[in-house]
Amino acid sequence: MSGAGGAGGAGAQPPATPQQNPQQGPQQGNWRGNGRIVPRRTPLVAPPRTTFRFKGQMPNERVIWVKRQSRLYLVASFAPLLLLALGLFLLRLVVDRLPGGSIILLIGAGVLALFTIRWLFADFWNWFFLYYILSDQRVIRSAGYFNRQTGEIPLKSVAQVRVERPNVFMVLLRIGNVVVRPVGTELTLAGLDRPRDVADTILAVQENPKFGLPPEARNGEPVPRVQNPKLRKSLEELARPNAMPGVPETRVSAPFASFLHRKIPIHFIEGEQVVRVVYRHWWVLVRNEIPALIILIVGVGLGLLLRAGTPNAQLPLYLIAGGIVLGLGVAVLIYLNWADDVFVLTTHRVIDIDRLVFLLEEYSNDAPYARIQNVRVERNFWGRFLGYGSIVVETSGRKNPVRMDNIPSAFRVMDTIFAQINLQRERDAVAAVNKQKKENYKWLATVLSDLVVAVPDLRGLSLLEAAGQARKVGLKLVVEAERVARGVASGTVLEQTPEPGTSAVADGEVRVVLAGQGVPVAAP
Repeated sequence: MSGAGGAGGAGAQPPATPQQNPQQGPQQGNWRGNGRIVPRRTPLVAPPRTTFRFKGQMPNERVIWVKRQSRLYLVASFAPLLLLALGLFLLRLVVDRLPGGSIILLIGAGVLALFTIRWLFADFWNWFFLYYILSDQRVIRSAGYFNRQTGEIPLKSVAQVRVERPNVFMVLLRIGNVVVRPVGTELTLAGLDRPRDVADTILAVQENPKFGLPPEARNGEPVPRVQNPKLRKSLEELARPNAMPGVPETRVSAPFASFLHRKIPIHFIEGEQVVRVVYRHWWVLVRNEIPALIILIVGVGLGLLLRAGTPNAQLPLYLIAGGIVLGLGVAVLIYLNWADDVFVLTTHRVIDIDRLVFLLEEYSNDAPYARIQNVRVERNFWGRFLGYGSIVVETSGRKNPVRMDNIPSAFRVMDTIFAQINLQRERDAVAAVNKQKKENYKWLATVLSDLVVAVPDLRGLSLLEAAGQARKVGLKLVVEAERVARGVASGTVLEQTPEPGTSAVADGEVRVVLAGQGVPVAAP
């Protein structure tokens, strides 16, 4: 079984419905889950650096951000120099008491100088000339100066975006690696600050290349205003965007002890909503809790046996208490690890989140529905008996699939994924139609604003005033006849053709009847 779709289009904005700025807060829609998934509302990126240009940048390519590795990497490489400098300082304090101390100090200074030069032209040089670029068309990694090595991936080819924080220091310091996976060779952006935000920005730009621009820039050039109200209203009705397919309201109940669950903040793409939060099967928790149960039974059992032999000894009590505390502690940690491995299905992507005991490790992997090529379910004997299985989501052929292991009701979850893939296709089709409507509206408004004008009301004006009003909208005034009208000054416009408020072709004529002398006007 397979499913695939295309990316939604973005075009000129008709005057009907304003859209949300993707740099602002997300639209969480009708999601009413257990409150564990919370939207992050902080901006993903700073304002676009429109002045920055890089070698090979295309004429219409826009830079979203330029990033280097975290400065903490530079500080870590400089730490040995600081320790060496501190050693020389301490050596200087006692150099007079040591035989040949001046020579030792001189040698140490030379070693410090050599290490400093090496740090400048190796560590600092490599750090300074290693940078990552995200544009509205591709992700780029550039390293080196004289022997520059560049790797890039078009955003249209990105199938997965994975964030890796493999140790507790990276989790605490909020740094990590972002792995961009296309159909071919992946590209790693290593050592970035706020890696989750970097990954979310890549996904947001992939969804909408105009991400981060102000509304006026996202909407393109302003659409000319059609002067005729009826014609303008008809055009706006034709350009009214079709409604996007909705998402059924969902409620997901958290497993027991949900108060221990850590919140999962997600930067939602524009219009994205949570569909389902999937936990692993309860059997996985029971199976993993066996070591904690063994610790508790062994501790309590040994304590009881020793207490039976020596009733007044303190050691048995310590063993019982230690077994209970250690067993329960391990059980809680195992539960937290189980509860922190979740899969989030949204209207736009599959998100795999793996955490090891809160802070030890953290990984996340995002796979947009539009890049999913195949979905399948794998079940063994126990999976068939207990009702769980593993879902394999392939986005880059059979390379680096997203595995959702030990999922309860795996086939239902797979059906949900396929339903969202179909909805993604429908959204893409509706987006394409709405884009075409915007383009048609813009084209017709431009043409009609140039060719068709609204005829002004010239009645009651003098000949010179009427000629000026007609010339202002691009029409020519032609006197067709004169009539005498009582109480009306000579040269005043009595009638006009076409009538006021109707449409006329630019450079056309407006024929008028003026008030003259000598020709009576019939009384009404």
